[in-house]
Amino acid sequence: MSSRKLQAVILIALVVVIAGAVSASMQQERSEYCGSCHTMAPYYESWKKSGHADVECVECHSVQGVGGWIQLRRDLARMTRVEKSGAQPDLSIEIADEFCLRCHTKAPSIKEGESLIIPH
Repeated sequence: MSSRKLQAVILIALVVVIAGAVSASMQQERSEYCGSCHTMAPYYESWKKSGHADVECVECHSVQGVGGWIQLRRDLARMTRVEKSGAQPDLSIEIADEFCLRCHTKAPSIKEGESLIIPH
């Protein structure tokens, strides 16, 4: 194979790999992806019936920016390993106030030491 053909094959393969990675990443950011996990299914169903049904899970459960994108991928990989192992995952996740305040700027104040439980 000539050098030019080899370069073309490598370039096409690289484009296919990048397109696949971007597509997979976009799928992982959809709430339906979260609902596909056996452990998360009841939370997903609760979310679908909630007032937050028009907000994707990642909007409240991940940090914005490149660091948040990387952290989300690591968290998803960890959750997948736990799910496949049959172990019970730790579901006691606390969401930082800053995530809620992205949309709820006039939320009622919660005193120090109190918390707000969202059923989903």
